[in-house]
Amino acid sequence: MTKTPKILILEDDPEFGALVSDSLQRAGYDTSLFSDVSKAIGVFESEDFDLVVADLIIKKEGVITSEGGLILTWRIREIAESKGITVPVIAMSGSVHHLGMQHALDTARHMGADEVMAKPFSPQDLLERVEKVLAGHQD
Repeated sequence: MTKTPKILILEDDPEFGALVSDSLQRAGYDTSLFSDVSKAIGVFESEDFDLVVADLIIKKEGVITSEGGLILTWRIREIAESKGITVPVIAMSGSVHHLGMQHALDTARHMGADEVMAKPFSPQDLLERVEKVLAGHQD
């Protein structure tokens, strides 16, 4: 029996997070959704995940926090390395449409994201990227 891939999702928008999580669950993936980087890191340290999908910009009460998907991507790389594993990361952001933020996804790729996606995107686009990244990281 094949193990169901487990995906950690970091998204501060509850509606978009539910859309991402539900889309992946309908496709047969097991998901854990977080809006807080510290909580996501804590769970990642104690559980095994096959993929991380992270929003780059995380807001709390409408204010951008210093902890977002870039920090999570960096910490995931550190933690996975200490476990002797690799866990791919898909970084996503809607901020690339704002002045001065056009390079956010390039920065995410430079910091270790395997794939990047500009929001909005369709559930089908997300599934295609997830399948591509997971296929590229199979042992």
